[in-house]
Amino acid sequence: ARPSRHVPEGGSYDDDPDYEFIYKGVDITSKHALSLIEVQASSALGSYSSIKYCIQQVVLHNAYNTGSFTNSTESWTVNTGVKTDYTLLDLSGEAAPEDQWKVLPGSDQYPVSVHPDVTLILLPQELNRASDPDFSDSVDAYLSIVYKCTSDNVEHTTRLPLTDTWERGKKYTYKLVFSSDIEFTASITPWDTEITHGYHLIVQ
Repeated sequence: ARPSRHVPEGGSYDDDPDYEFIYKGVDITSKHALSLIEVQASSALGSYSSIKYCIQQVVLHNAYNTGSFTNSTESWTVNTGVKTDYTLLDLSGEAAPEDQWKVLPGSDQYPVSVHPDVTLILLPQELNRASDPDFSDSVDAYLSIVYKCTSDNVEHTTRLPLTDTWERGKKYTYKLVFSSDIEFTASITPWDTEITHGYHLIVQ
């Protein structure tokens, strides 16, 4: 236990000039046990184009959300019997028609997160679970996206299967680039930065 002493207002134990009560604490190395997921979107057309791509809804389907973590092996055992869908964006309920679609930036601009107010932190898990190369919308993890192009304003819904595995302590950024088809890329980086946006944490 540290000795007690009066600390002047605005001061601290670390301010002791006689080095009698200095306490700096202990640095603890922390590893993230979960995976950080972000979905970004942009248009393949430049910002100068009169044709725009817009999205209305993005949902992550079939994410396992319960499991147990073993400290000795630093590994997860996922409960594969429980899957959850996470809505990352849904503007369909907005009253004004112009608010029901999110206009995507052009290729010459930085892609936007489709869920800027949601920080998605999920269990590490395998994503393509059906027999490869088959895709099962009841088993595999995937994104469903509702979008349109202002050239015809026809609403489209597409499914993008997720592949490989989410690993603990990694950030997965899925970049969707819209044109006549959707270019879909994923980048993986160490999750070693502080989260500074969003006010919802999805942690199961």
